[in-house]
Amino acid sequence: MIVIDTDALITTDEGGYWWDVAVPEVSDRPQVNAAHEGYVKALKAQRAG
Repeated sequence: MIVIDTDALITTDEGGYWWDVAVPEVSDRPQVNAAHEGYVKALKAQRAG
């Protein structure tokens, strides 16, 4: 776990905060496994901006 102190009232000039919350890697539910597969594909398509 990573804990970062933040203040909801303070933002950056670039537009605030962004958190990447991954889809679980392992699940008994096919929908979750499919969502994880889509998440991994989307990560590979990301470009640094």
